[in-house]
This record gives sequence, C-alpha cells and structure tokens, in this order.
Amino acid sequence: MPIRRAFLRIALSIGIGCAPIFAVAQEFSAPITTVLTIDQDVLFQSTLFGKRVNSTLKEERERLLVAKRQIESDLSAEELDLTKKRETLPPEEFRRLANAFDERVQAIRAAQDEKNRTFNRILTEERARFLKLIVPVIGEIMNERGALMVLNRRMAFISANSIDITQDAIRRIDILIGDGTISEDTTNPEQ
Repeated sequence: MPIRRAFLRIALSIGIGCAPIFAVAQEFSAPITTVLTIDQDVLFQSTLFGKRVNSTLKEERERLLVAKRQIESDLSAEELDLTKKRETLPPEEFRRLANAFDERVQAIRAAQDEKNRTFNRILTEERARFLKLIVPVIGEIMNERGALMVLNRRMAFISANSIDITQDAIRRIDILIGDGTISEDTTNPEQ
C-alpha cells in the first residue's frame, strides 16, 4: 500500500506541475482542429457585400410597400364608389362593374405576388453568388488552421468559440470582394 501512495503522489505532482505549462501553451496557440464553424447569416449580413445587398433590397421593399399602399388606397376608393353606385344601377350593370373590379383586383394581386417572387429570387441569387465568391477565402482559413471541414454554426449542437471563423472570414471577404460590385473575374487571380 505505501508503494501505491508514493506512486499516486508522484503522478499527482507531475500532473499538477505540468498543468501551468499546458495552460500557457493553449493560451498562445490557435486551436488545432479538423472542424471549424461559421455563422452563414452573420457572415452575409456583416460583410460589405451582404450589407449592400440588404440595403438595395430594403430600398426596393420600401418602394414596393409604398406602391402597394397606394394601390390599396385606390382600390378602397373604387370599391366605395362601386358600393354607392349599387343603389342607383340596374343589377346587371352593377354585376358587370363588380366583376370587372374583381378581375382588376385579382390581376393586381397576381402582379404583386410576382414582384415578391422576383424579390426573393434576387436575394437567393445574390446569396448564391456570395457563397461562390467566398469559397477561396474560407478555403484559405481552413488551410491555415489545418481544418478538413467548415460547418454552419447553427448545425453544431455545441462548439467552442475558438473554432468559429466568422469574424476572420468577414474581415478577409471585405478586403477581397468588398461590396460585390466588382467583377467576379477580378477575385480570382488564376484566370
């Protein structure tokens, strides 16, 4: 039994003595990991590219909203006028006007729906273009860190902040592609 205690004391003293060395080593070196994470939404929204896209789309959304409110106001006035005419018009004439009004409303709704689909398509296309442009940046960070893959941070159940490369990627992307108004050819020096 005394030999076991002596062995235990030696093992504990070695372990305790080495702990500060390991802590210092971890504090000053980047983590070596095969997996990195990135927050794709934060990445897009925080880069100059994403800010430009969001700003442009916000302006378009506001323009569409103003136009929609004007259309709604015009239609409300027309509906009120049609309701007043109901008392003075023959039923057939009123039905014809009401049907024409309904057809216009349906056409306007279809046009508004198409504008919304176009709006969403543009956002999807810009995000896809962004992802295509940033692949070299993310690849460079992966190589520097010795990583084999990058996961969307939201897909990870739990992860250490030290493997999140979002802020590093934002800085590099802003330098390389800016707000995305430059030609895609200028971002790839191999062409």
